[in-house]
Amino acid sequence: MKQDAADFFVEPIIGSYYDPRTSIRTFDKDGCFSGYTYVTNSIRLHANKEAFMHFWKNTDRENICTTDYSFVPEKNAKYKATSEEVSVPTGKRNFTISGWKPAMQVLCDIKLVKIDGDGNETPVKIRGYRLTNDNQCSKLVPEKATTVIK
Repeated sequence: MKQDAADFFVEPIIGSYYDPRTSIRTFDKDGCFSGYTYVTNSIRLHANKEAFMHFWKNTDRENICTTDYSFVPEKNAKYKATSEEVSVPTGKRNFTISGWKPAMQVLCDIKLVKIDGDGNETPVKIRGYRLTNDNQCSKLVPEKATTVIK
């Protein structure tokens, strides 16, 4: 029996050495993390079943941006994931060679859109989460989908 599915791909960053990466997280019957599958270009996802994704990219040689999220793909739909970075002031100041400057924190956010047959993009609601650090059974804990670059 053929299962209903949706297409998913990660938009590459043109001209960047640091392409984004995505993996699909899998869980056992008890809800414990059991592994992942990397998405190299595109992949078919089960429709009408929550897909748990892990997105990461190098922003430069020292920083990694990561976001964990989930969404429910619709039958025969096409989805595209991209990331956005936003610098926000921390309220502190750093001394630089050109004087005191506001200290900034870089936030990473995932953007997921559904693409219709005409190429129009519609934002898709996602749910952010993180995995607990438990050696016996790491589970999901809901949180915002925006995370700080590590």
